[in-house]
Amino acid sequence: MDINNYNKISEQITILGNNASLRMCTVLTRKTQEGYKKSFYNEYEYGTEKYVDASSMRTIKKDYDYFLSLEIFDTKDNVILRTGDVFRLKLLLKDIYKFYNDNSYDILFDKSSTKISKVFRLNNLPMGRYVSFKFCFINIGDDTEELGLRISISEDSYTDCTMNDLFGLLYTMDSLNMFQSAQIAVSSLHIELETNLNIIGDTSSSSKVNHNIEERNQQELLVSKKRQLPKKQSRSFFDKMDDM
Repeated sequence: MDINNYNKISEQITILGNNASLRMCTVLTRKTQEGYKKSFYNEYEYGTEKYVDASSMRTIKKDYDYFLSLEIFDTKDNVILRTGDVFRLKLLLKDIYKFYNDNSYDILFDKSSTKISKVFRLNNLPMGRYVSFKFCFINIGDDTEELGLRISISEDSYTDCTMNDLFGLLYTMDSLNMFQSAQIAVSSLHIELETNLNIIGDTSSSSKVNHNIEERNQQELLVSKKRQLPKKQSRSFFDKMDDM
């Protein structure tokens, strides 16, 4: 498997209503200023004089880039949520829950109420986008309606979800660790060592290393000999009697 051929990992976190989903996206390849693709995973080999038994060492470098994507199915539209946006979304969802759960807003369940037009909006998202939340009534069949929430990312791209969907979204956002999720996602790739290996400078001072290894082995042998205790000679019973 060549990880350089993969652009990102997209994982569904939750479904919102019947027309949207929230996805966790982990970027595997980015575009350089020169227009080339660069993997998130790279290894670097470089010369070192830190150790007597090594002329070079390697460093594994992982550049994590991740975001959430709120996607509307029928319009194939989406908005991107970076970590700062996710933090603001958590706060907004808690405000919506507080508004819904406050006894002073029981009038929400009255279809004639003007308060149901209250809109909660998350602005200043990437590319000038937004996400808005507005209470609405959802037809659940048999001419029965219940209070729900319309989530919109534009005038034509929206989904209507139940309040249980909102509670589930709030729980998901509270428990989501985006960095940890990205680590778990890339761990499934089973990347082999020496993938995207970059050699920096001269790393071939093998003669010096061999000399240092030989010198170290001699020193260890000398220390080992000094630590050996003299063997005790066994003495017979009669030898011991002569000492009395």
